[in-house]
Amino acid sequence: MIIQTVFFLWLYFPLAKSNEQLDCNSLGIGTNPFSGNNLPYCQTDMLQCCTDEYLRGKEAGIRMNLTASLKEELLSGNFEILSQIVIDLENFYRSDFFPDFASRMPLMIHLSSSSRAELINSFSNNLTDGLNSSNTFNYGPYFDSFFNMVKDKFIDDYLRQFTFTGTITTVHKNCLRNLLTQRTNSTLEQTIDTKMDKLLLYYTTTNRIKDWYERNFIALIEQTGFPSQCVPGFIALECAACLQTIPPLCQSVCSHITQGCYSPFKQGLTDQLSILWNATRLILDRIESTLPEVYSAQQNLLPIDFDDDSEFMSFASAASAECGILLSKNIFGRRRRSLNSFVMLPKSIIGNATLLNGSFSYDGRLPHFCNSNSGGRCWNGNNNQEMDNMRTDFDDSIENQDLNPVVSFNRTELVEIAQSLGTPVSNFLESALTGLDIEVPMGQVFQLMIEERAVHTSSVSSVMPTVSESLMISPTSTSTSSGVRMSTSSTYRFPSPTTTLTATDGGSLHYCSFYMILILLVIFIIA
Repeated sequence: MIIQTVFFLWLYFPLAKSNEQLDCNSLGIGTNPFSGNNLPYCQTDMLQCCTDEYLRGKEAGIRMNLTASLKEELLSGNFEILSQIVIDLENFYRSDFFPDFASRMPLMIHLSSSSRAELINSFSNNLTDGLNSSNTFNYGPYFDSFFNMVKDKFIDDYLRQFTFTGTITTVHKNCLRNLLTQRTNSTLEQTIDTKMDKLLLYYTTTNRIKDWYERNFIALIEQTGFPSQCVPGFIALECAACLQTIPPLCQSVCSHITQGCYSPFKQGLTDQLSILWNATRLILDRIESTLPEVYSAQQNLLPIDFDDDSEFMSFASAASAECGILLSKNIFGRRRRSLNSFVMLPKSIIGNATLLNGSFSYDGRLPHFCNSNSGGRCWNGNNNQEMDNMRTDFDDSIENQDLNPVVSFNRTELVEIAQSLGTPVSNFLESALTGLDIEVPMGQVFQLMIEERAVHTSSVSSVMPTVSESLMISPTSTSTSSGVRMSTSSTYRFPSPTTTLTATDGGSLHYCSFYMILILLVIFIIA
Protein backbone atom coordinates (compact mmCIF):
# COMPACT_ATOMS: atom_id res chain seq x y z
CA MET A 1 0.00 0.00 0.00
CA ILE A 2 2.81 2.40 0.89
CA ILE A 3 4.60 1.60 -2.34
CA GLN A 4 1.42 2.33 -4.30
CA THR A 5 1.02 5.60 -2.47
CA VAL A 6 4.59 6.69 -3.15
CA PHE A 7 4.18 5.73 -6.81
CA PHE A 8 0.99 7.76 -6.98
CA LEU A 9 2.72 10.80 -5.54
CA TRP A 10 5.69 10.36 -7.86
CA LEU A 11 3.33 10.15 -10.83
CA TYR A 12 1.02 12.99 -9.84
CA PHE A 13 3.40 15.58 -8.46
CA PRO A 14 5.18 16.34 -11.78
CA LEU A 15 1.78 16.75 -13.41
CA ALA A 16 0.72 19.18 -10.72
CA LYS A 17 4.05 21.00 -10.92
CA SER A 18 3.75 21.27 -14.68
CA ASN A 19 0.73 23.49 -14.14
CA GLU A 20 2.39 25.48 -11.37
CA GLN A 21 3.23 28.42 -13.61
CA LEU A 22 1.67 29.76 -16.78
CA ASP A 23 3.93 30.56 -19.68
CA CYS A 24 4.47 34.20 -18.77
CA ASN A 25 7.24 34.60 -21.32
CA SER A 26 4.73 34.06 -24.09
CA LEU A 27 2.83 37.04 -22.71
CA GLY A 28 5.93 39.21 -22.65
CA ILE A 29 5.65 39.66 -18.91
CA GLY A 30 8.52 37.98 -17.08
CA THR A 31 8.97 34.71 -15.29
CA ASN A 32 8.37 35.41 -11.61
CA PRO A 33 4.60 35.70 -11.28
CA PHE A 34 2.75 36.55 -8.12
CA SER A 35 -0.10 34.39 -6.99
CA GLY A 36 -3.46 35.88 -7.82
CA ASN A 37 -5.54 33.98 -5.30
CA ASN A 38 -5.26 36.75 -2.70
CA LEU A 39 -6.35 39.33 -5.22
CA PRO A 40 -10.16 39.09 -5.05
CA TYR A 41 -10.38 40.63 -8.49
CA CYS A 42 -8.52 37.60 -9.85
CA GLN A 43 -9.54 35.02 -7.31
CA THR A 44 -10.09 32.26 -9.87
CA ASP A 45 -6.56 32.62 -11.17
CA MET A 46 -3.98 29.97 -10.37
CA LEU A 47 -0.88 32.11 -10.63
CA GLN A 48 -0.78 35.71 -11.69
CA CYS A 49 1.52 36.51 -14.60
CA CYS A 50 2.19 40.01 -13.39
CA THR A 51 5.52 40.67 -11.75
CA ASP A 52 6.09 43.45 -9.25
CA GLU A 53 8.23 45.24 -11.82
CA TYR A 54 5.61 44.86 -14.53
CA LEU A 55 2.75 46.23 -12.45
CA ARG A 56 4.86 49.04 -11.04
CA GLY A 57 5.80 50.04 -14.57
CA LYS A 58 2.13 50.28 -15.47
CA GLU A 59 1.50 53.17 -13.07
CA ALA A 60 3.10 55.90 -15.18
CA GLY A 61 1.37 54.68 -18.32
CA ILE A 62 -2.02 54.57 -16.63
CA ARG A 63 -1.66 58.11 -15.27
CA MET A 64 -0.60 59.30 -18.70
CA ASN A 65 -3.59 57.63 -20.35
CA LEU A 66 -6.03 58.96 -17.77
CA THR A 67 -4.69 62.48 -18.25
CA ALA A 68 -4.72 62.12 -22.04
CA SER A 69 -8.35 60.97 -22.01
CA LEU A 70 -9.39 63.82 -19.73
CA LYS A 71 -7.52 66.31 -21.91
CA GLU A 72 -9.15 64.82 -24.99
CA GLU A 73 -12.56 65.34 -23.42
CA LEU A 74 -11.81 68.95 -22.48
CA LEU A 75 -10.42 69.70 -25.95
CA SER A 76 -13.43 68.28 -27.74
CA GLY A 77 -17.09 69.22 -27.71
CA ASN A 78 -17.40 72.69 -26.22
CA PHE A 79 -13.82 73.64 -27.02
CA GLU A 80 -14.23 72.66 -30.66
CA ILE A 81 -17.33 74.87 -30.79
CA LEU A 82 -15.43 77.74 -29.15
CA SER A 83 -12.56 77.38 -31.62
CA GLN A 84 -14.99 77.45 -34.53
CA ILE A 85 -16.66 80.57 -33.13
CA VAL A 86 -13.28 82.35 -33.05
CA ILE A 87 -12.52 81.30 -36.63
CA ASP A 88 -15.96 82.35 -37.90
CA LEU A 89 -15.81 85.62 -35.99
CA GLU A 90 -12.47 86.57 -37.51
CA ASN A 91 -13.75 85.66 -40.99
CA PHE A 92 -16.84 87.80 -40.42
CA TYR A 93 -14.79 90.80 -39.33
CA ARG A 94 -12.21 90.45 -42.11
CA SER A 95 -14.44 89.48 -45.05
CA ASP A 96 -17.80 91.08 -44.23
CA PHE A 97 -17.83 93.76 -41.57
CA PHE A 98 -14.62 95.67 -42.30
CA PRO A 99 -15.18 95.94 -46.09
CA ASP A 100 -18.86 96.81 -45.66
CA PHE A 101 -18.15 99.46 -43.05
CA ALA A 102 -15.41 101.05 -45.18
CA SER A 103 -17.62 101.09 -48.27
CA ARG A 104 -20.29 103.02 -46.35
CA MET A 105 -17.96 105.78 -45.17
CA PRO A 106 -19.21 109.28 -46.01
CA LEU A 107 -18.00 110.51 -49.44
CA MET A 108 -16.83 107.00 -50.41
CA ILE A 109 -19.52 106.53 -53.07
CA HIS A 110 -18.18 109.55 -55.01
CA LEU A 111 -14.71 108.06 -55.47
CA SER A 112 -13.43 106.24 -58.51
CA SER A 113 -13.63 102.44 -58.43
CA SER A 114 -9.88 102.10 -58.04
CA SER A 115 -9.68 104.63 -55.18
CA ARG A 116 -12.64 103.03 -53.44
CA ALA A 117 -11.14 99.53 -53.70
CA GLU A 118 -7.76 100.78 -52.47
CA LEU A 119 -9.26 102.41 -49.38
CA ILE A 120 -11.51 99.44 -48.56
CA ASN A 121 -8.60 97.01 -48.80
CA SER A 122 -6.39 99.26 -46.70
CA PHE A 123 -9.05 99.56 -44.00
CA SER A 124 -9.78 95.82 -43.91
CA ASN A 125 -6.13 94.76 -43.87
CA ASN A 126 -5.09 97.19 -41.16
CA LEU A 127 -7.95 96.26 -38.85
CA THR A 128 -7.42 92.55 -39.46
CA ASP A 129 -3.77 93.01 -38.50
CA GLY A 130 -5.00 94.83 -35.40
CA LEU A 131 -7.14 91.82 -34.46
CA ASN A 132 -4.16 89.49 -34.48
CA SER A 133 -1.60 91.88 -33.05
CA SER A 134 -0.03 91.11 -29.71
CA ASN A 135 -0.23 94.84 -28.98
CA THR A 136 -3.45 96.68 -28.20
CA PHE A 137 -4.86 98.22 -31.38
CA ASN A 138 -6.22 101.75 -30.81
CA TYR A 139 -8.96 102.33 -33.34
CA GLY A 140 -9.61 106.04 -32.74
CA PRO A 141 -6.38 107.53 -34.19
CA TYR A 142 -6.51 105.07 -37.08
CA PHE A 143 -10.10 106.06 -37.92
CA ASP A 144 -9.18 109.76 -37.91
CA SER A 145 -6.31 109.05 -40.28
CA PHE A 146 -8.48 106.88 -42.52
CA PHE A 147 -11.29 109.45 -42.66
CA ASN A 148 -8.76 112.11 -43.73
CA MET A 149 -7.62 109.77 -46.52
CA VAL A 150 -11.24 109.47 -47.68
CA LYS A 151 -11.64 113.26 -47.66
CA ASP A 152 -8.43 113.73 -49.65
CA LYS A 153 -9.52 111.17 -52.23
CA PHE A 154 -12.92 112.87 -52.44
CA ILE A 155 -11.27 116.22 -53.16
CA ASP A 156 -8.88 114.71 -55.70
CA ASP A 157 -11.34 112.40 -57.47
CA TYR A 158 -14.57 114.36 -57.31
CA LEU A 159 -14.43 118.06 -56.50
CA ARG A 160 -11.53 118.57 -58.89
CA GLN A 161 -13.89 117.70 -61.75
CA PHE A 162 -16.30 120.52 -60.94
CA THR A 163 -14.12 123.60 -60.62
CA PHE A 164 -14.73 126.29 -63.25
CA THR A 165 -11.17 127.42 -63.67
CA GLY A 166 -7.72 126.82 -62.33
CA THR A 167 -6.49 123.95 -60.23
CA ILE A 168 -6.91 122.91 -56.62
CA THR A 169 -3.69 123.63 -54.81
CA THR A 170 -2.55 122.24 -51.47
CA VAL A 171 -3.96 125.34 -49.80
CA HIS A 172 -7.32 124.80 -51.48
CA LYS A 173 -7.23 121.12 -50.56
CA ASN A 174 -6.56 121.81 -46.89
CA CYS A 175 -9.31 124.40 -46.82
CA LEU A 176 -11.84 122.01 -48.36
CA ARG A 177 -10.82 119.25 -45.95
CA ASN A 178 -11.38 121.63 -43.03
CA LEU A 179 -14.85 122.45 -44.36
CA LEU A 180 -15.69 118.74 -44.47
CA THR A 181 -14.31 118.28 -40.96
CA GLN A 182 -16.39 121.19 -39.67
CA ARG A 183 -19.54 119.51 -40.98
CA THR A 184 -18.62 116.16 -39.43
CA ASN A 185 -20.54 115.30 -36.29
CA SER A 186 -17.71 115.03 -33.77
CA THR A 187 -19.94 113.37 -31.17
CA LEU A 188 -20.85 110.57 -33.56
CA GLU A 189 -17.22 110.29 -34.62
CA GLN A 190 -16.29 109.67 -30.98
CA THR A 191 -19.12 107.16 -30.72
CA ILE A 192 -17.72 105.24 -33.67
CA ASP A 193 -14.23 105.30 -32.19
CA THR A 194 -15.46 103.93 -28.86
CA LYS A 195 -17.73 101.25 -30.28
CA MET A 196 -15.24 100.09 -32.90
CA ASP A 197 -12.65 99.73 -30.14
CA LYS A 198 -15.17 97.58 -28.29
CA LEU A 199 -15.90 95.46 -31.35
CA LEU A 200 -12.21 94.76 -31.81
CA LEU A 201 -11.81 94.03 -28.11
CA TYR A 202 -14.76 91.64 -28.15
CA TYR A 203 -13.00 89.54 -30.75
CA THR A 204 -9.58 89.59 -29.09
CA THR A 205 -11.18 88.64 -25.75
CA THR A 206 -12.99 85.69 -27.33
CA ASN A 207 -9.72 84.57 -28.88
CA ARG A 208 -7.98 85.09 -25.55
CA ILE A 209 -10.56 82.87 -23.83
CA LYS A 210 -9.85 80.12 -26.33
CA ASP A 211 -6.07 80.38 -25.93
CA TRP A 212 -6.27 80.52 -22.14
CA TYR A 213 -8.55 77.50 -22.01
CA GLU A 214 -6.25 75.46 -24.22
CA ARG A 215 -2.95 76.43 -22.58
CA ASN A 216 -3.56 77.35 -18.95
CA PHE A 217 -6.79 75.60 -18.06
CA ILE A 218 -5.75 72.25 -19.54
CA ALA A 219 -2.34 72.60 -17.88
CA LEU A 220 -4.06 72.99 -14.51
CA ILE A 221 -5.97 69.76 -15.10
CA GLU A 222 -2.80 67.93 -16.08
CA GLN A 223 -1.14 68.96 -12.81
CA THR A 224 -3.99 67.82 -10.60
CA GLY A 225 -3.76 64.37 -9.09
CA PHE A 226 -6.31 61.60 -9.50
CA PRO A 227 -8.02 59.89 -6.54
CA SER A 228 -5.76 57.46 -4.70
CA GLN A 229 -8.00 54.50 -5.59
CA CYS A 230 -7.96 55.40 -9.28
CA VAL A 231 -4.62 54.11 -10.55
CA PRO A 232 -4.66 51.00 -8.32
CA GLY A 233 -8.10 50.26 -9.71
CA PHE A 234 -6.75 50.19 -13.22
CA ILE A 235 -3.65 48.29 -12.17
CA ALA A 236 -5.99 45.62 -10.83
CA LEU A 237 -7.38 45.32 -14.34
CA GLU A 238 -3.99 44.09 -15.39
CA CYS A 239 -4.73 40.87 -13.50
CA ALA A 240 -7.27 40.02 -16.13
CA ALA A 241 -4.99 41.19 -18.91
CA CYS A 242 -2.39 38.66 -17.79
CA LEU A 243 -4.69 35.65 -17.96
CA GLN A 244 -5.04 33.41 -20.97
CA THR A 245 -8.11 31.57 -19.73
CA ILE A 246 -10.67 34.39 -19.56
CA PRO A 247 -12.52 36.40 -22.23
CA PRO A 248 -12.10 40.18 -22.69
CA LEU A 249 -12.72 42.38 -19.67
CA CYS A 250 -16.27 43.74 -19.49
CA GLN A 251 -16.24 47.33 -20.64
CA SER A 252 -18.44 48.44 -17.74
CA VAL A 253 -15.67 47.47 -15.31
CA CYS A 254 -13.31 49.93 -16.94
CA SER A 255 -16.09 52.49 -17.33
CA HIS A 256 -17.05 52.49 -13.66
CA ILE A 257 -13.48 53.03 -12.48
CA THR A 258 -13.17 55.85 -15.00
CA GLN A 259 -16.32 57.47 -13.62
CA GLY A 260 -14.82 57.52 -10.16
CA CYS A 261 -11.49 58.85 -11.39
CA TYR A 262 -13.09 61.73 -13.28
CA SER A 263 -15.94 62.53 -10.85
CA PRO A 264 -14.05 65.28 -8.93
CA PHE A 265 -13.14 66.99 -12.21
CA LYS A 266 -16.72 66.90 -13.42
CA GLN A 267 -18.05 68.17 -10.10
CA GLY A 268 -15.36 70.80 -9.66
CA LEU A 269 -15.35 72.12 -13.22
CA THR A 270 -18.99 72.11 -14.31
CA ASP A 271 -19.87 75.43 -12.68
CA GLN A 272 -16.63 77.02 -13.86
CA LEU A 273 -17.19 75.90 -17.44
CA SER A 274 -20.74 77.28 -17.31
CA ILE A 275 -19.27 80.66 -16.38
CA LEU A 276 -16.80 80.49 -19.27
CA TRP A 277 -19.45 79.66 -21.88
CA ASN A 278 -21.83 82.28 -20.46
CA ALA A 279 -19.09 84.89 -20.81
CA THR A 280 -18.54 83.84 -24.42
CA ARG A 281 -22.24 84.12 -25.21
CA LEU A 282 -22.45 87.55 -23.57
CA ILE A 283 -19.55 88.80 -25.68
CA LEU A 284 -21.31 87.65 -28.85
CA ASP A 285 -24.51 89.35 -27.66
CA ARG A 286 -22.53 92.57 -27.26
CA ILE A 287 -21.15 92.27 -30.79
CA GLU A 288 -24.63 91.69 -32.18
CA SER A 289 -26.07 94.74 -30.41
CA THR A 290 -23.09 97.03 -31.12
CA LEU A 291 -23.02 96.58 -34.90
CA PRO A 292 -26.29 98.50 -35.56
CA GLU A 293 -25.11 101.29 -33.26
CA VAL A 294 -21.87 101.69 -35.23
CA TYR A 295 -23.67 101.77 -38.57
CA SER A 296 -26.25 104.26 -37.28
CA ALA A 297 -23.52 106.63 -36.13
CA GLN A 298 -21.72 106.24 -39.45
CA GLN A 299 -24.81 107.09 -41.51
CA ASN A 300 -25.22 110.42 -39.73
CA LEU A 301 -21.55 111.24 -39.47
CA LEU A 302 -21.52 113.69 -42.39
CA PRO A 303 -24.99 114.95 -43.42
CA ILE A 304 -23.57 116.35 -46.67
CA ASP A 305 -23.66 112.84 -48.06
CA PHE A 306 -27.43 112.43 -47.75
CA ASP A 307 -30.15 113.32 -50.24
CA ASP A 308 -30.38 116.89 -49.08
CA ASP A 309 -29.34 119.39 -51.73
CA SER A 310 -29.49 122.27 -49.27
CA GLU A 311 -26.62 120.71 -47.30
CA PHE A 312 -24.49 120.37 -50.37
CA MET A 313 -25.36 123.87 -51.59
CA SER A 314 -24.27 125.21 -48.21
CA PHE A 315 -20.97 123.38 -48.62
CA ALA A 316 -20.51 124.80 -52.15
CA SER A 317 -21.13 128.35 -50.91
CA ALA A 318 -18.57 127.88 -48.14
CA ALA A 319 -16.08 126.48 -50.63
CA SER A 320 -16.45 129.63 -52.71
CA ALA A 321 -16.39 132.09 -49.84
CA GLU A 322 -13.69 130.50 -47.65
CA CYS A 323 -11.55 128.55 -50.07
CA GLY A 324 -11.96 130.46 -53.33
CA ILE A 325 -13.24 127.38 -55.13
CA LEU A 326 -16.22 127.69 -57.45
CA LEU A 327 -18.00 124.37 -57.84
CA SER A 328 -20.07 123.70 -60.94
CA LYS A 329 -23.79 123.31 -60.52
CA ASN A 330 -23.39 119.90 -62.20
CA ILE A 331 -22.13 118.64 -58.87
CA PHE A 332 -25.74 118.37 -57.74
CA GLY A 333 -26.17 115.40 -60.04
CA ARG A 334 -23.95 113.40 -57.68
CA ARG A 335 -24.25 109.70 -56.86
CA ARG A 336 -26.16 108.71 -53.76
CA ARG A 337 -24.81 106.47 -51.04
CA SER A 338 -26.55 103.12 -50.68
CA LEU A 339 -28.55 102.76 -47.50
CA ASN A 340 -29.21 99.05 -47.93
CA SER A 341 -29.17 96.76 -44.91
CA PHE A 342 -25.77 96.47 -43.31
CA VAL A 343 -24.11 93.19 -42.41
CA MET A 344 -25.00 91.48 -39.17
CA LEU A 345 -23.39 88.77 -37.10
CA PRO A 346 -24.04 85.45 -38.92
CA LYS A 347 -26.69 83.23 -37.40
CA SER A 348 -24.25 80.33 -37.57
CA ILE A 349 -22.03 81.99 -34.95
CA ILE A 350 -24.99 82.71 -32.70
CA GLY A 351 -26.25 79.17 -33.22
CA ASN A 352 -22.90 77.69 -32.24
CA ALA A 353 -22.88 79.78 -29.08
CA THR A 354 -26.19 78.26 -28.01
CA LEU A 355 -24.54 74.82 -28.19
CA LEU A 356 -22.01 75.72 -25.51
CA ASN A 357 -23.02 74.21 -22.21
CA GLY A 358 -21.47 73.90 -18.80
CA SER A 359 -21.73 70.15 -18.50
CA PHE A 360 -18.58 68.12 -18.23
CA SER A 361 -18.97 64.49 -19.15
CA TYR A 362 -16.56 62.17 -20.84
CA ASP A 363 -19.56 60.60 -22.64
CA GLY A 364 -18.26 57.10 -22.14
CA ARG A 365 -14.82 58.01 -23.44
CA LEU A 366 -12.53 55.55 -21.72
CA PRO A 367 -8.78 55.66 -21.33
CA HIS A 368 -7.00 54.35 -24.37
CA PHE A 369 -5.97 51.15 -22.60
CA CYS A 370 -9.60 50.14 -21.97
CA ASN A 371 -10.43 48.09 -25.02
CA SER A 372 -14.12 47.55 -25.61
CA ASN A 373 -15.44 44.11 -26.40
CA SER A 374 -17.84 43.18 -29.15
CA GLY A 375 -20.74 42.59 -26.80
CA GLY A 376 -20.15 38.86 -26.40
CA ARG A 377 -18.88 37.01 -23.35
CA CYS A 378 -16.79 39.09 -20.99
CA TRP A 379 -15.04 38.81 -17.63
CA ASN A 380 -16.44 40.94 -14.81
CA GLY A 381 -13.73 40.05 -12.31
CA ASN A 382 -15.60 37.15 -10.75
CA ASN A 383 -17.44 35.45 -13.54
CA ASN A 384 -17.31 34.67 -17.21
CA GLN A 385 -20.69 36.00 -18.28
CA GLU A 386 -22.69 36.04 -21.47
CA MET A 387 -22.86 39.82 -21.73
CA ASP A 388 -21.83 42.98 -19.95
CA ASN A 389 -24.70 43.41 -17.50
CA MET A 390 -23.06 45.29 -14.64
CA ARG A 391 -25.37 47.74 -12.91
CA THR A 392 -25.43 51.24 -14.35
CA ASP A 393 -28.21 52.77 -12.25
CA PHE A 394 -26.01 55.43 -10.67
CA ASP A 395 -24.44 58.56 -12.11
CA ASP A 396 -20.84 59.67 -11.94
CA SER A 397 -21.27 62.39 -9.33
CA ILE A 398 -19.13 62.43 -6.22
CA GLU A 399 -22.10 61.72 -3.98
CA ASN A 400 -22.78 58.42 -5.71
CA GLN A 401 -19.26 57.02 -5.89
CA ASP A 402 -19.99 55.05 -2.72
CA LEU A 403 -22.33 53.04 -4.93
CA ASN A 404 -19.68 52.38 -7.55
CA PRO A 405 -19.92 48.61 -8.16
CA VAL A 406 -16.22 48.28 -8.92
CA VAL A 407 -14.30 50.58 -6.56
CA SER A 408 -15.65 52.28 -3.44
CA PHE A 409 -13.96 55.68 -3.72
CA ASN A 410 -13.17 57.84 -0.71
CA ARG A 411 -15.80 60.57 -0.87
CA THR A 412 -13.86 63.02 1.28
CA GLU A 413 -10.83 62.74 -0.98
CA LEU A 414 -12.96 63.29 -4.09
CA VAL A 415 -14.36 66.48 -2.54
CA GLU A 416 -10.87 67.72 -1.68
CA ILE A 417 -9.69 67.21 -5.26
CA ALA A 418 -12.74 69.02 -6.63
CA GLN A 419 -12.15 71.95 -4.30
CA SER A 420 -8.42 72.03 -5.06
CA LEU A 421 -9.30 72.97 -8.63
CA GLY A 422 -10.34 76.35 -7.25
CA THR A 423 -11.97 79.01 -9.45
CA PRO A 424 -9.61 79.32 -12.42
CA VAL A 425 -12.26 80.59 -14.84
CA SER A 426 -13.58 83.23 -12.46
CA ASN A 427 -10.07 84.46 -11.70
CA PHE A 428 -9.20 84.65 -15.39
CA LEU A 429 -12.37 86.48 -16.40
CA GLU A 430 -11.87 89.16 -13.75
CA SER A 431 -9.01 90.50 -15.86
CA ALA A 432 -10.12 89.32 -19.30
CA LEU A 433 -13.43 91.20 -19.19
CA THR A 434 -11.99 94.45 -17.86
CA GLY A 435 -13.30 97.38 -19.88
CA LEU A 436 -16.00 95.39 -21.67
CA ASP A 437 -18.95 96.31 -19.42
CA ILE A 438 -19.78 92.63 -19.13
CA GLU A 439 -20.73 91.12 -15.82
CA VAL A 440 -20.92 87.36 -15.74
CA PRO A 441 -22.71 85.85 -12.73
CA MET A 442 -19.86 83.98 -11.09
CA GLY A 443 -22.04 82.19 -8.56
CA GLN A 444 -20.79 79.70 -6.05
CA VAL A 445 -18.35 77.12 -7.28
CA PHE A 446 -18.78 73.55 -6.25
CA GLN A 447 -19.31 73.19 -2.54
CA LEU A 448 -20.07 69.92 -0.84
CA MET A 449 -20.62 69.58 2.88
CA ILE A 450 -18.21 67.22 4.55
CA GLU A 451 -19.33 65.62 7.76
CA GLU A 452 -17.06 66.28 10.74
CA ARG A 453 -13.90 64.43 9.85
CA ALA A 454 -16.04 61.49 8.79
CA VAL A 455 -15.30 59.41 5.76
CA HIS A 456 -18.35 58.13 4.00
CA THR A 457 -17.86 54.38 4.20
CA SER A 458 -21.29 52.98 3.58
CA SER A 459 -21.05 49.34 2.75
CA VAL A 460 -22.82 48.65 -0.50
CA SER A 461 -23.01 45.27 -2.12
CA SER A 462 -21.21 45.21 -5.43
CA VAL A 463 -20.37 42.83 -8.18
CA MET A 464 -16.67 43.18 -7.47
CA PRO A 465 -14.58 43.75 -4.33
CA THR A 466 -12.89 47.05 -3.67
CA VAL A 467 -9.46 47.73 -5.02
CA SER A 468 -8.20 48.45 -1.53
CA GLU A 469 -8.75 44.76 -0.89
CA SER A 470 -7.30 43.72 -4.22
CA LEU A 471 -4.08 45.72 -4.10
CA MET A 472 -2.65 46.96 -0.84
CA ILE A 473 -1.33 50.40 -1.78
CA SER A 474 -0.17 53.28 0.38
CA PRO A 475 -0.62 56.41 -1.73
CA THR A 476 0.83 59.72 -0.71
CA SER A 477 0.21 63.21 -1.98
CA THR A 478 1.71 66.63 -1.62
CA SER A 479 0.44 70.12 -2.19
CA THR A 480 2.27 72.79 -4.12
CA SER A 481 2.49 76.37 -2.96
CA SER A 482 -0.29 77.21 -5.39
CA GLY A 483 -2.59 74.75 -3.72
CA VAL A 484 -2.61 72.34 -6.64
CA ARG A 485 -2.77 68.78 -5.48
CA MET A 486 0.05 66.69 -6.91
CA SER A 487 0.13 62.91 -6.78
CA THR A 488 3.32 61.11 -5.90
CA SER A 489 4.32 57.54 -6.43
CA SER A 490 2.59 54.81 -4.48
CA THR A 491 4.14 51.92 -2.61
CA TYR A 492 2.85 48.55 -3.74
CA ARG A 493 2.86 45.56 -1.41
CA PHE A 494 1.76 42.47 -3.26
CA PRO A 495 0.63 39.40 -1.31
CA SER A 496 3.05 36.56 -0.84
CA PRO A 497 2.40 33.64 -3.17
CA THR A 498 0.17 31.01 -1.63
CA THR A 499 -1.27 27.85 -3.01
CA THR A 500 -4.92 26.97 -3.04
CA LEU A 501 -7.22 24.75 -4.93
CA THR A 502 -8.87 26.94 -7.54
CA ALA A 503 -10.71 26.28 -10.76
CA THR A 504 -11.48 28.26 -13.86
CA ASP A 505 -15.01 29.04 -14.93
CA GLY A 506 -14.91 25.85 -16.97
CA GLY A 507 -14.18 23.83 -13.85
CA SER A 508 -10.81 22.33 -14.85
CA LEU A 509 -8.38 21.68 -11.98
CA HIS A 510 -5.47 24.14 -12.10
CA TYR A 511 -3.33 23.17 -9.19
CA CYS A 512 -3.26 20.96 -6.07
CA SER A 513 -1.20 22.13 -3.17
CA PHE A 514 1.26 19.91 -1.44
CA TYR A 515 -0.84 20.04 1.73
CA MET A 516 -3.92 18.83 -0.07
CA ILE A 517 -1.92 15.92 -1.46
CA LEU A 518 -0.86 14.96 2.06
CA ILE A 519 -4.50 14.97 3.17
CA LEU A 520 -5.42 12.69 0.29
CA LEU A 521 -2.50 10.42 1.19
CA VAL A 522 -3.69 10.07 4.78
CA ILE A 523 -7.21 9.25 3.63
CA PHE A 524 -5.81 6.71 1.17
CA ILE A 525 -3.68 4.99 3.85
CA ILE A 526 -6.57 4.84 6.33
CA ALA A 527 -8.76 3.34 3.67
